[in-house]
Amino acid sequence: MKWYMLAAVLLLLVPSAGAETLINGSLNGSGIYLKPGDFWSFSQGYVISLKGISEDGERAWLQVRSGSALSDQIVNDGGSLVYVRRGNYTIFDIGIRIYTGPEEEVVALYPIYQYSDPLWPEPSQTPGSTATLKATSGTPSNGSQPGSFVTEILMALLFIAFIIIYMLRKP
Repeated sequence: MKWYMLAAVLLLLVPSAGAETLINGSLNGSGIYLKPGDFWSFSQGYVISLKGISEDGERAWLQVRSGSALSDQIVNDGGSLVYVRRGNYTIFDIGIRIYTGPEEEVVALYPIYQYSDPLWPEPSQTPGSTATLKATSGTPSNGSQPGSFVTEILMALLFIAFIIIYMLRKP
């Protein structure tokens, strides 16, 4: 019967599976503008660059890097750039708007949500831009993805169930 208590303790020590946390201090909920060739540095060493815009102005070629290229995506105007790292960890979820004119092309990345990568240390600094255009202000986020709350509640209920079973079987 001691294995019930051991299992309960182990469940408390294991982090919530699939819980993704927004990185505090990054651009969560705000936006930036990029011209072809520009890039933006994010927390935990990630960089997103705009490689180009289609001739009809309907698609943007974006690349996610962290030392080397991790993902190249062609995103439609009004679509989203979503980067999911191996292990099903969502790192980026970014809305894309494309603006073209006779002299200039710009892609607005808004809203930007970057989630913490559990394999990298927590960021100790605010990300910075190396793009030619500056960031716009945005609405701050509440700090966590809605699914993490449900996972934490389920873990607590499971712990309580183990304790009840242990108490009922105890002679």
